[in-house]
Amino acid sequence: MSKTISELFPSLRENSSSETNKRLYAVLIAVTDLIRFNKAPINATSYFAIILKNISENKHKENQTHDLLKLFSLILPQVSIPIIKSHSVNIILQMVNVLEKYVTSETALNSNLSNDEQSLVKSSTYILGYVLVLAESNQWSTPEYLRGYSYILKLSVNNQQSKIRQKAAEQVILVLNSIGAIQTGAKGGGVHKHLANVTSQFSHEIFSNVTHETMGTAFYALNIVTEALCLLSPSLISLLLEDIIKLTSLSNSSLTIACYKAIGSLFFKTNPLIGSHIQQLIEVLFQHPPSGIDYKSTVSYTELLTQSYLYFAKLEPKLCNQHIQKYFSILMNNFGSDKAEITNCTMNGFKSVIYECVNADVIQQGIYSFQQGSGKVNRELSPLESIISTIESGLRLTFKSSWDLVLIVICALFEQLGPNSFPIMNNTLIGLDQLYHSPEFHFQTHCRQVFVQVLSSIGPKNFLSILPLNLDSHPNDKIKINRNWLLPLMRDNIKYTQLSFFIEYFYPMALAMKERGKQVEMDGRLVEAKNLEILYSQVWDLLPGFLNHPLDSDVSFKVIARNLGVALSDEPGLRIVICAALTQMVNKLKDTQITKPPVYIPLRKQYHLVTQERATQLLKSVSVFSKNYLPILFNIFPTSNQDQRYYILNAIEAFVSITDPANLNTIFNSLITKLVEALTLEGIEKKQNSSSSSSSSTSAVMDTNNTSNQEPKEKTKKYYLTDLTIGFVKHLDEENIKVLYKIIKPQLKCSDPGLQKRSYKILVKICEYHESFILQNLTKIKALLVSNLMQSPSTVKKTRLKCLKEIIVSLTKSSYNKHLLSEEELEQAAVTENEKQTEATTTTTNSTNKTTNKPKVKVNIGWTQLKTKFIPSLIPEIILCTKETNVKCREIANELVIEIGKVMCLISAKLSQQKRGVSMEETITIAHNEAVQEYLQLMMAGLASITPHMVSASIVSIARVIHEFYRDISEEFVGQLVTTVLVLLASPHREIVKAVFGLVRVVIATFKDTKSIESQLEVLINGLAKWGGIDKNYFRTIVQILLERLIKRFGFDKIYQLVPEDFKKVVTNIRKKNEKKEKAKELLRNGGGGNSEGMEETDDTKSQKSKKNKKSNDDDEQMLGSDEEGSDRDHSEDDADIEEFLFNVKPKKGKKDTKDNFLIKEGEDPIDFLDRNAFSHLSAKAAADIVAKQIFAKAAKNGGKIQNPFQLDEDGRMIIESSESEDEGKRKRDRKKSFLDQVFEENEEAYERKAGYHVTKAKGLKNKFKQDNHDNSDYSDDDDVDDNLSRYNDDLKSNFTRRTNAKSIRGAKSVMGGGGGAKSVKSTRTTKPNEGRIETATLRYNRVRGVDHLVNYQDRDNKSTKTVAKTKGDNRKRDQKFEPYSYIKLDPRALNKRKGAKPTTFTNIKKKGGRK
Repeated sequence: MSKTISELFPSLRENSSSETNKRLYAVLIAVTDLIRFNKAPINATSYFAIILKNISENKHKENQTHDLLKLFSLILPQVSIPIIKSHSVNIILQMVNVLEKYVTSETALNSNLSNDEQSLVKSSTYILGYVLVLAESNQWSTPEYLRGYSYILKLSVNNQQSKIRQKAAEQVILVLNSIGAIQTGAKGGGVHKHLANVTSQFSHEIFSNVTHETMGTAFYALNIVTEALCLLSPSLISLLLEDIIKLTSLSNSSLTIACYKAIGSLFFKTNPLIGSHIQQLIEVLFQHPPSGIDYKSTVSYTELLTQSYLYFAKLEPKLCNQHIQKYFSILMNNFGSDKAEITNCTMNGFKSVIYECVNADVIQQGIYSFQQGSGKVNRELSPLESIISTIESGLRLTFKSSWDLVLIVICALFEQLGPNSFPIMNNTLIGLDQLYHSPEFHFQTHCRQVFVQVLSSIGPKNFLSILPLNLDSHPNDKIKINRNWLLPLMRDNIKYTQLSFFIEYFYPMALAMKERGKQVEMDGRLVEAKNLEILYSQVWDLLPGFLNHPLDSDVSFKVIARNLGVALSDEPGLRIVICAALTQMVNKLKDTQITKPPVYIPLRKQYHLVTQERATQLLKSVSVFSKNYLPILFNIFPTSNQDQRYYILNAIEAFVSITDPANLNTIFNSLITKLVEALTLEGIEKKQNSSSSSSSSTSAVMDTNNTSNQEPKEKTKKYYLTDLTIGFVKHLDEENIKVLYKIIKPQLKCSDPGLQKRSYKILVKICEYHESFILQNLTKIKALLVSNLMQSPSTVKKTRLKCLKEIIVSLTKSSYNKHLLSEEELEQAAVTENEKQTEATTTTTNSTNKTTNKPKVKVNIGWTQLKTKFIPSLIPEIILCTKETNVKCREIANELVIEIGKVMCLISAKLSQQKRGVSMEETITIAHNEAVQEYLQLMMAGLASITPHMVSASIVSIARVIHEFYRDISEEFVGQLVTTVLVLLASPHREIVKAVFGLVRVVIATFKDTKSIESQLEVLINGLAKWGGIDKNYFRTIVQILLERLIKRFGFDKIYQLVPEDFKKVVTNIRKKNEKKEKAKELLRNGGGGNSEGMEETDDTKSQKSKKNKKSNDDDEQMLGSDEEGSDRDHSEDDADIEEFLFNVKPKKGKKDTKDNFLIKEGEDPIDFLDRNAFSHLSAKAAADIVAKQIFAKAAKNGGKIQNPFQLDEDGRMIIESSESEDEGKRKRDRKKSFLDQVFEENEEAYERKAGYHVTKAKGLKNKFKQDNHDNSDYSDDDDVDDNLSRYNDDLKSNFTRRTNAKSIRGAKSVMGGGGGAKSVKSTRTTKPNEGRIETATLRYNRVRGVDHLVNYQDRDNKSTKTVAKTKGDNRKRDQKFEPYSYIKLDPRALNKRKGAKPTTFTNIKKKGGRK
């Protein structure tokens, strides 16, 4: 089959700029003409035959040889292999004849080769190697093949031409690893014997005659040997290894490293060596260490020995066990080196060898030898004992600089030995303890890590038998050391241990401390009593660790079970610890029970392993006590505080999960009976008819507060019982769920917010864990959740939205789609099943005791009803909830908007029917497109609302759907949608217009095609110009951003023509700014400094960068980010900003934000640590984990050395420097501009009215919320107070106050730091203390009024002028422009960002020639 020249030689072009390629193309045309003259087809075989014939018959000019060989090398890979094999001998002979002219007998090329000659040699080498790779095994016995191989072998070690050497070395490696060169019958896949002899003999000759001049050749030969060594026979390997080891004595660093690399190749590839050969090789390496001066060779030597022992342990474990100790004894002195590379490499090697080579046989042999030889002198140590002795020697002063690395090795040894390290390593632990308390020891952090590992390995019982706590001794006692610092370590690291030790040791200790504390307190020694109280709590804090996979809980737990129950009842301070311990024990064992163990478990991990069968057995022994603990937990719940209740509920749910069904039904029926009695006694029926409006809810809260003061116990009983019911929901069967739902259904509509909130929490649990029940009663539950949703309080509304979310998510799960009936089945099903409301709920409760069979689940709703009735009824209420003031309500509503879209796609795919000729994927894609368009049409109905609130919410929700489902929306439909929405630019409401601009911005960022907006471009630009002129401050930023994006998308000229005359200056200004930015970027790319004008930021940029990220109550204030030019929606940086608007939440913090953020509070207000909700803003554990990971990552780079993040003084105390200003400046530089700040700004109305009293009003609101919510557990959610306060605070803070605050801070810094060219004020002893107050008051005065300078003040006594900032006081200078005490009148025009709020007109207080 004929081909074109471009197909056969794609790299050659007629119009190439290279003279070599032009000449090569001319030769190619001549060869092509010759093929055509012979009437042969234009294909690879024809070129192969013609070129080979010309080379063989020498029918070409001499200067054309390299061109022909180049063409031959290009066409050779395209020729079929059988044709090449049939001419392989001829090709080899021709290539050898060519190379004979250039390769000398000394295996070096002539140094004066021209470029054409170099090209000829490279082409010949490639052709020769390609043919040899295709050679078969029997052909390697012929001299032609061996001769050709010897030539490329010589070229691979020449030290004159690097490119030729690299090409030849490539071909040698390919030949050695080719199929024909490998003998399939040889062990380890050895190479053909003739080929192996040639290679080994060639290398041996080079290595035997190494001189200073030929070291380069030996170095390149080592690279070939590295690839070939594992393919040779043992005898040849031995011959070459002798030569290689001799080369290491030449003291050449590069050559020595190459030798070690060649030897190390044996340990990474399969080779014919056996265990005894490896052992002999290691012994030889021990006898030929590198010189200590060359640290690079020492590092390579250490790595080589490490790899050799790792390979030795896998190849021959028993033989390796007998010699393992020599590795540690030989390399231990490396820790005395001052080179970090050597010590780090040694530490890593020790750890690897300990983990891989110290196996169970070594450990058992060492333990037996230790037990048999205890007390004997001068006995022979086992390998394990020798290893321990060698590593212990690393703690001598000789290795003081590497103690941290030695401690890491000791930690690894304890981890590998596990429980077997007791008592064989007891002396090591005692020595570490003495070293830890030494004043000259500065590696306490590493030492604590060793103690943690020892605790985990040998258990607390053995650990404390070696290092007792001695809590009764004095802290300064040097003989009997008080080790109370071990208690926190034990608390965080005890697991997989014996619970009996806690019962025998710590529990009596705790009781003794309690009794002694009482006696000491009666004697009046309050400090000692307080210390004992702290120790008492620390001892009890150990209980969760002992109950974390207790290995003997089936025997020991029954001993302490009763004592724990008594402690729960009698000691409220221990309830959190005990409940957390019990919960952890049950949950950990459950996780182990259902988790399959991995296939391979290292020895060090096998010590802490509980099998699934053992976990089941332990759980069964604990579940017996659930019937005892649940009543105790029920009884202590009402008398516990809010923090304790959380842990109590977790413990209840944990015990419920392991309770057998019979006992669970009994306990649940008893609880339900008491709940019904409480509801009947407190008259829940009377509140069913009350309305659920917000005003009535408020009055209900007030009534409840009044009555609760009179009857606290009776009033709160129903709340406690309802809370206790929540823990049962997940583990109830369907019959009990029906009973529970009947009881809580009347409470869902009651006017008592506390009871209503708890009932909805139960319903959320039902929706989450009982999908079949929800789908069975889908229509009725939906009606209950959606009716009067907007009139509900925010706490109830949030839980109702959670229920809806769980219902929608359950519909999208494929495992529940089978419950939905088809239309035919739906017609036959009984749809008219109504729930029977019973007056006597007690009788309903008793009916659950009867055992009934589970009915088959049938959902009385079909796909069509879901699409036409169920979902359309949800959309209006959910869209309105996206504008809620409560943050969590908005988040859930935003998620629901997306989830409903997914359900619409699922329903449409289920109802679609596949047509002939259309694949299933295309059918689903079409169905999704139709579903999303139908969903958007349903949402567009909200645009016809009479309230701007609903209209703006609908627009923002539409933008979210477009953003999420942009792949399923056609651009034609988007164009129609944009056309419809742009009509609303005529609305007088700014809220609607702002949402429209936001939608347009999302469309621009999402769709690359401009057709969707181009038809309405004039309408859009006129709207931008209109609203940009009406309210500059409100729409200024979004108008600027939209114009920038439109100019990028459509071009400046087109936009400029459509802009009205009075608005063209704005567009021109935007173009100028963009041009400046582009010039600055070009200067940065070119490495230039750039002019100050090009790099100077505009006032707009400065003002935007100085703004803080704000929370907003309006969803459409969270819109828009910057789309890159020509972006096709790649979900990169633009996506993160759009997400911030679409979901109305702060974007998830990245790694930079969570660096060491121990506080997760956002906003300007400080955290009130006296508030119980302050704990929700603390993330000490997570932040500490992040900091620890960073420290250990740095330690890994430094070879295991952990550096203290703080500096230490001479006494070892930390030096913590304050760098708040630097950190603040860095945060401002690193802070990314949010979409909200770029596009939507808060309402700037009534600046002066709000500027001065927002702090006072916020404090009043705080007090009001605290008074109205004195029992948050009953009447409000945990986050409601903070949500409402943040809402009011954000409403009170205006842009005006933010700017003035920022300016006042800058002004204060300039005063205190003397910045800005002003002289700093020097304080003197004569300064009065009131002057500081005057200065502070002046700052506050100016901050509130927005003045960007500080007022002067005068000392009353000495009339001396105090200089503040740049002003000069009352002394009128010649060049002074304004009178003293001049001020700026408040003027809205001063807020213009382009002017930077600079003073324009000053008004004088003093009149000319007069007095004040």
